[in-house]
Amino acid sequence: MSHRRTVHIPGHEHGNPVPAAARVGPLLMTGKIVGKDPATGRLGAALAEQCAHMFHHVRAIAEAAGGSTDHII
Repeated sequence: MSHRRTVHIPGHEHGNPVPAAARVGPLLMTGKIVGKDPATGRLGAALAEQCAHMFHHVRAIAEAAGGSTDHII
């Protein structure tokens, strides 16, 4: 069994002890990813802004886990 490594990124903290993601071997699984501004912690005012924040978080999580968005299926 591979070692589990939790992944945390600044500006995307959960209100409970669940990490943003966890990696076991080559597999990375995330918790919920929402469209909060990483600087303020508030949801974007418009849907497009929330989506931009969400994709920012996805990219940051992938990079913090040692990969990139090129590794997403």
